[in-house]
Amino acid sequence: WLGALLYLLVSTVFISAVSFTGIGAILATGPVSYAIAKAFLRAARTGEKTDLNTLFDGFKDDFGGTLLLSLLIGIFVFLWSLLFLIPGIIKSYAYSMAFYIKADHPEYDWKRCIDESQRLTKGHKGELFVLDLSCRKKTDGRYYIVTDRWQVFTDAQLTPELLDELSASCSEFLVHAVDTEGKQAGPDRDLIRLLGTWAGIPVTYAGGISSPEDLELLREEGRERVDFTVGSALDLFGGKLPFDLVKRAGSALPADR
Repeated sequence: WLGALLYLLVSTVFISAVSFTGIGAILATGPVSYAIAKAFLRAARTGEKTDLNTLFDGFKDDFGGTLLLSLLIGIFVFLWSLLFLIPGIIKSYAYSMAFYIKADHPEYDWKRCIDESQRLTKGHKGELFVLDLSCRKKTDGRYYIVTDRWQVFTDAQLTPELLDELSASCSEFLVHAVDTEGKQAGPDRDLIRLLGTWAGIPVTYAGGISSPEDLELLREEGRERVDFTVGSALDLFGGKLPFDLVKRAGSALPADR
């Protein structure tokens, strides 16, 4: 999956580069999304390494079809979003499998891809929804949800009761420890301990992990219930934390956490 991660990174950089003109993003998003879906399906099914040369398969296999699919998905999501936003979010999940279906069935037109995606995600859209909670500690020692680039404190205190309430609307939590995010100075022990006391849906912690000791701290304080994500500290991105070590640490967590 290291190759898959690199593939996704390169594809993101490519789309960002061509988006400079505006029209470039419109022309590239569909074909590249198709190529990503095709590469990931191949990797998942056969274990075949991702080849960066396949990044342009969408342009070669069916440029017009993938472009039209991308345009229509964008238009439909926009129109549904006019109904107080929530319907647009729901439809974006309903259409999320369209490019995977196109990769499996290149002969399908845009309508069949979208219809099949809606059929596959019916009753399962909640499984695709991860709620991102960014929180900071106040002077009272309690954690609160923050918004507006992490600068504005809300009245919502992060507690097991709040997690219980919100878990009815998502399949997983991604919790950012704002005060340690991106600093590579160690994770927020108190926040991890708080998350470890809650035994609900999966929780992933993000913020400050940069050493093997940090991974062990997370395992202990999180009671082997808390997943984790690592960013700039990874050796893949110029940091010192080996990717293989992180992968082993994640694999060692109980499957039923």
